[in-house]
Amino acid sequence: MAVWGTAFHVIFILFIVSAISGLSSQSDRIHRIIQIFSFFSFLVTVVMGGISLLLMSTYCLFCIGTYLLSIVGLIAALGLGKLQLGDIKNDVSLMFSSEKWILIMFLLVPGFGYLGHMILKDRFGGSRVQFMVQESIAAWKAASPVAFDLENGLSFGKPDAAFVIVEFADFLCPHCKFASPTLHGFTQARPDVRLVFKIYPLDGACNTEMQKAGDGLRCKLAGLAVCAESLTKKGWAAADWIFEHQERHSVARWTQDLAEVSTLVGSTSEALSACIEAPETAGKIKAMVQEAATSKIRGTPAIFANGKLLEGGQMYEVLANTYKAAKGL
Repeated sequence: MAVWGTAFHVIFILFIVSAISGLSSQSDRIHRIIQIFSFFSFLVTVVMGGISLLLMSTYCLFCIGTYLLSIVGLIAALGLGKLQLGDIKNDVSLMFSSEKWILIMFLLVPGFGYLGHMILKDRFGGSRVQFMVQESIAAWKAASPVAFDLENGLSFGKPDAAFVIVEFADFLCPHCKFASPTLHGFTQARPDVRLVFKIYPLDGACNTEMQKAGDGLRCKLAGLAVCAESLTKKGWAAADWIFEHQERHSVARWTQDLAEVSTLVGSTSEALSACIEAPETAGKIKAMVQEAATSKIRGTPAIFANGKLLEGGQMYEVLANTYKAAKGL
């Protein structure tokens, strides 16, 4: 999408140059066309930027670059004068008759976008990605299935979903944070997919598979998500918040984090704290750790699809192609 946006703005800039330099004899019409497309581009920027930040909780520098181009284009277009809406119908009609070159210019956007996408994909290892996808699916098909307790953990999707993703993650693991939006987005877009999130704290204080005990913060964060779910059924909200603020978590900030999450999920610090210290919560975490040990995970995030380990499952291409393979597509 970012490449398409760049191609659009390259064409768009040509129109702006034409308008400013006076190269075109139809300057008023060019001005109107620039303004129309600048408003359209800005609207797309607001929608796509909102999706990235509010729904996916992520961003890419290339995308931000196209957003800035859109804003600059809108400012430049507004400087051309007031938009005369009465002439728009005639301008559009001319684009399909005597001014077809304008329509052709913008029809080139998909072509340039696709060409740029293929060049960048090849330049930055696109062929390698496809090879990794094929390797992951082949290993997944050959793997032995593992049975999981799908009721212990945070679950999203229909209980009888045909495609079940199980993820083991640690809240202070950077790769787990970046995998979260992909897994959520993939699951939300498909009604026959279920995601079960199991917490695997990388701290010997609550994880018997770890050789050394840490400061206990990972265990507290694990308990925080488990208790948010058990007390108010808002475990996902707590988990998303913990990942979103991952860089600032520390033992020194624990009391403040606990207070913020309690407000977020509609509980109290006292209730959450008591739940985190309860034997039942420790038992749930211990059970998830044991499942991870049984399935022999080697790190986090560890992702399983229909009970089989899926290497690279945090990548959308791997998930999408495995999903197709599972459905026989």
